[in-house]
Amino acid sequence: MKKSLLSLALILLLFSCQRAEQQLVLTQTVREQLLEFKEKEKFAPAEWEKRGAVPPRKEVRQKLEAVVNQSIERILQAEQPLRQSQINTIVSAELNQIGLFELAPEEKKFLADTFHALSGLLQMKVDAVVLDELY
Repeated sequence: MKKSLLSLALILLLFSCQRAEQQLVLTQTVREQLLEFKEKEKFAPAEWEKRGAVPPRKEVRQKLEAVVNQSIERILQAEQPLRQSQINTIVSAELNQIGLFELAPEEKKFLADTFHALSGLLQMKVDAVVLDELY
């Protein structure tokens, strides 16, 4: 009986100590910024050169664009208000669609940096755990 009460007390304590999950309602301004970001050629050769990197093959650049753009599309279509966990799930699911093991380290880093820029538009942080595979 004491063990059960102690376990219950610990569980309640853990849940009460957790922060409320951050939420976001996409305003028209944020939607427009997301659509603008989606339309931008984020992985164009000139963007690689700005980073001091050699652009990868066109197919790789297209794959990187697709994963970011699909994430944006899913975010725009997601039920409002958006929760932090939804963003992480969307990004994680899209990252799982591409063969991360096939990407070079610089390609992974650029992809992670792009998702960080996206999270800045959302004013929500993409969980480091989600992006760990990219570094």
